[in-house]
Formats: sequence, C-alpha cells, structure tokens
Amino acid sequence: MGKFNGFPKEFVVFLKELAENNNREWYNKHRDDYKTYCAEPSFLFIDALGAQLAKYVKNLAYEAKVDRSLFRIYKDTRFSRDKSPYKTHLGILFWLDFFPVKHENPGFYIQLERENIILATGSWFLIPPVLLEFRSSLLDKKAGAEFTKVLKKFEKDRVDIVGENPLKQPPAGFPKDHPLAEYAKYRGIYANYSEFGLADIVFSRDFIDYALTFFIKTIPLLNWLGALTQRAANKAK
Repeated sequence: MGKFNGFPKEFVVFLKELAENNNREWYNKHRDDYKTYCAEPSFLFIDALGAQLAKYVKNLAYEAKVDRSLFRIYKDTRFSRDKSPYKTHLGILFWLDFFPVKHENPGFYIQLERENIILATGSWFLIPPVLLEFRSSLLDKKAGAEFTKVLKKFEKDRVDIVGENPLKQPPAGFPKDHPLAEYAKYRGIYANYSEFGLADIVFSRDFIDYALTFFIKTIPLLNWLGALTQRAANKAK
C-alpha cells in the first residue's frame, strides 16, 4: 500500500470546503477527494501507528478500513438538531478487543480537524457492565491504589484527565468521603491532549512519533481500564 509520509495539506482544504458545502450534492462530486486526501493517508497512518502501538499494548485491535479504525464521514443525525450529513473532521480509533463493539472498549483516539489536533486515551462512554466494574475498582483496595498511582503519574507528566457526563453526586452506595468519590461520578474517563492550531508535523511522517509519544505516556490508564473491561466482558459471557 505504501508508507505514511504525512497527511497531504489538501485534506485541510477538503474539510474546510465540506464545512462550507455540507450537502450530499457537493460531497458526491468530491467523493474521490475524500478518498485521496483523507481515507487513503488515514489507512497508511493507521497501519504505521498500529504496528508501533502493538509493541506496547496487548489485545490491541485496529484495521485500516472505513467504519473500523477510520470512523465513517457520515453523521448519525437521528438525535441531533444539526442535520448536516457529514462530519468535518477525521476520527481514528485503536481499541482493546474485549467487547465485540469497538467503542465499548477503551482505546486510543485521534481526531484531526481543520485547525486542531486531539489525542485521547480511555473510554468516552462506559457501558453499564463496565461502569459497574469501574466503580467497584475505585473501591477495591488494590485497584484503587493502582488508579491513584496513575493519577499521580499523570500529574507529574502534566497529562490531563477528563471525566464525561458526571453525576451531581457519587452513585448510591459509594461513600461520599472516599478519596476517589469524584471519579465515581464519571460515566466516561480519558486522558486528553489538544493542540489548537494544526501543527506542521501532521504533514510529515513524524506525526507517528508525535501521537506515539502521548499514547505511551497514557498506557497506564489504558491498562487499568483494560483490566476492568476484560473482567466485565468475562462476566457477560
């Protein structure tokens, strides 16, 4: 297929023009541009970065295809007020292979926008059996201590942790005075890095190392979430 040498600068032009012409007629006329400037370089990037990540992470799944590691450009507009049919960014996912649906597992995520880069490690949404295991792990003496160690390491490395869809109070049965009570409110959790301003490194092969550097830093969180996700998956069988 070839080697990844960076995303072409034309992909930024394509996303900008798509944002200005977010309709099926325009997209159908420029479908080949999406394939050439977005999909095909994404596939090269997925294969290259995936091969590197697999050296550090067990049970890592990725596949250089649309609707596998590369998210579809088509939006799900069923529950959205914005009915424009296409996403104006690229989303790429590498995931731990415990539950059959990829986004039910923790993983590594890359989002390339017209002007920004977003990298994230973890779970944006914890499905019910994983959420139960997550809260139990926070209360468990050993697992809770491991999570606290992750938090301290991230503080030292200046890695931000984001909690998604938090409850107003800790869930029923979780002690409010527990040192990890704040995290028990979360229904999704991930390490996040955002660069506002699309760095030139995106257009070079060095973007692989750029992403890899952040993801290696955040492997402790992925492993911790992976262990509890695996337990939840085994219980669900």
